[in-house]
Amino acid sequence: MKNDPIILPADPADPEDFPITQEGMDRGQRARMIRRTRTALGLSQAKFASRFRVRVIGRQHAG
Repeated sequence: MKNDPIILPADPADPEDFPITQEGMDRGQRARMIRRTRTALGLSQAKFASRFRVRVIGRQHAG
């Protein structure tokens, strides 16, 4: 992963930005698809995780 080619370089004007590899881009797209599905179903992260028996990792929002 450390030697994967960068497909989207970091914005030098943004100190919080970072370069993205293809693996990182794919992971982001999967997360977006899950978030859109969860939102369309009207479920919170916790309720979505419970219904589909998946773990919630990282931040959660109330609801």
